[in-house]
Amino acid sequence: MPQMPFSISSTSAEPAGPSVAAGGINWEDFNHPPLLRLWHFAPRELEPNARRVARVAHAAYWLLLTSLLVNLPASIGLAAAGVEGAPLNIMYSVFNVLIGGGVGIWAEMSLYKGVGKNLPSLMARYLAIWGVFTLAMLAFSVMPIANFNGWLRLRLVHDDAALSDGARAPPRHAHPRPPAARRPLSTHLTPPPQTCALSGRS
Repeated sequence: MPQMPFSISSTSAEPAGPSVAAGGINWEDFNHPPLLRLWHFAPRELEPNARRVARVAHAAYWLLLTSLLVNLPASIGLAAAGVEGAPLNIMYSVFNVLIGGGVGIWAEMSLYKGVGKNLPSLMARYLAIWGVFTLAMLAFSVMPIANFNGWLRLRLVHDDAALSDGARAPPRHAHPRPPAARRPLSTHLTPPPQTCALSGRS
């Protein structure tokens, strides 16, 4: 089995709590996430090195979830301001929270179980998923993709504003066209043609 860069043990370095059974971690004590309770998560039960890894992964997950949650009211505000395409981005933002948050916590719990049971395959799963997340977040922070407004969005907005200002302003070297010459009004009215009636003699 490959050696990990830190020592991992299923025994706790601190006094056993109610979630520790028989000197180990009670994986049947489902306490995370709150309300759903799908996994067991108690970093205090891990060895110091493994505990730091679990807490850093937990902080990274909250960073991801916070950015997705902040993007939702931003999309709502753009839609309220009448920005084109913003109402559809609200739906995208909700999907991002559900999908990104769900996959993120699944990866975090895989890492936690990996460091708790010394399973390199679960640690590798976490690294692969967060590698994809990291590349996606870097791309979204730069490029204007879907409902994410990256730095390039500022350039597009500036170009659109300059284009609209140029359309409203007259050309610099354009000469005004002279007014069209008006035809003079005639003061003499032409009488209508008169017809002569011919009468015959009987």
